[in-house]
Amino acid sequence: MPLRVLLCGNRAWADAIVTAWGGVADQPLTIETLDRLGGEADDAQLTVQDFGSQVIEKLKVSDIAIVPCGLLPELATARAFTPLGTGFMDEAQLGGDAVLPVLREASMRWAGEAVGIPLGSVQPALLISGETDADTLEIPKTWEAFIETAQRFQATAQDGQPVVAEPLAGGAAAKMFLWRASDAAPAVWLFNRETFEPVLTDDVYVQTLETMRACAQLYGDQRLTAGEVWQRIASGQLKMALGWPGSSGNPPRVESLGDALVSPLPRAPQPATDHAAAAPRPLGVMADPDAPVALLSSRCRQTAAAKRFLIWLAGGEGSQMVREVAPNMTVLRTETAASPSGGGGYNEYLRTQLASLQLRPTLRLHRYDRYLAALDQQVLACLDGKVSPQEALAATTEAWHALTAEIGEKLQAQAWRQAQGLRN
Repeated sequence: MPLRVLLCGNRAWADAIVTAWGGVADQPLTIETLDRLGGEADDAQLTVQDFGSQVIEKLKVSDIAIVPCGLLPELATARAFTPLGTGFMDEAQLGGDAVLPVLREASMRWAGEAVGIPLGSVQPALLISGETDADTLEIPKTWEAFIETAQRFQATAQDGQPVVAEPLAGGAAAKMFLWRASDAAPAVWLFNRETFEPVLTDDVYVQTLETMRACAQLYGDQRLTAGEVWQRIASGQLKMALGWPGSSGNPPRVESLGDALVSPLPRAPQPATDHAAAAPRPLGVMADPDAPVALLSSRCRQTAAAKRFLIWLAGGEGSQMVREVAPNMTVLRTETAASPSGGGGYNEYLRTQLASLQLRPTLRLHRYDRYLAALDQQVLACLDGKVSPQEALAATTEAWHALTAEIGEKLQAQAWRQAQGLRN
């Protein structure tokens, strides 16, 4: 009897899992795909019924699900999965000491309980092509320096085409804004702790979007996906970019960065205080809200076989080939062995980021994808010059208000607390 797997991802990812698993196990798999981020899906009704409801329905006839961590609140409320528990995590050598802290809190645990196996999370980095003269280049540490460096690169571009970019297509604009805002160290992160009121109109968020707009003016009219940015840095078409691994080509694969430089994102200047020079602001690392987590369905028919598959997926023999077409499956643990290929220095940068103890809650909320979509729409409107940063974030706040009212403020506020480790 085959294991029934629900995969929130594309067909290439599913095919890679089937092929790799078939090389090490006799247990057959049947994989059904649903892709929130576009591409081919096995269910044409995905655009009719909301994403979370689709996943919940499919889990009723699945043994295992690989889902974005942002879906955990809806799946937990529907009791659609069975928590794996601390005992299993320890047996699988995936206990708290092994899993990188950001992954442990953002996708392995929900409401203080171990519920699934994390499969990784991308993080944005500053990428500089290996074809640049790295010996004479000062890596930009601030957004002002990034813009100045980008202008110099653009001035020497032979054909006038943009040679600097960041992912802004396919939902990436919202994520880039959130990651940039996280690095700006806001005093309150996204929602007021007491009232669950969005705080996106606070000055730090407005300034973040203003800076993002200034950067985007250097990218021309291009709106690239993460995979396109990664591929163009790898090939030398871009000289500098902000980005993370994404697949490109047909069949899709993650290109090797070669000798490209990988550094942390630039930051806004630190406010001048008596302690500023001695104590830099700590960075809060936010996991990708689409970071994949593997769960055991509450309707699982083959628990032992399913758990063997989950352990294998998180780093077993042959699972590396899956990571070559699934860039959101990344480094998981504190050791350096068996790092995913194709990322070069990015993998060690990512390991450092995900090892941070300064965590920023990602958007693990009911209908998280709609919160992201509302933000993405307004960020792009601002970058296109249609609205000001203040107007864009005020409109996002209104849209988030409406979503919260539709879902229920009490339920959503509870999810936000549970995303931060509280049980209720």
